[in-house]
Amino acid sequence: MRLPNSPTEIYIEPPTQPGEEWTVTFEPRVDYVRLGAVAVR
Repeated sequence: MRLPNSPTEIYIEPPTQPGEEWTVTFEPRVDYVRLGAVAVR
């Protein structure tokens, strides 16, 4: 998925083994983007 107004790619992956958590990967970018929890959700 992509964030509005940002070329950053985001990957959300489910756990692969019991007891693990979901992971979120934000691809590298030149400039930072600062978002609150509501915007990320």
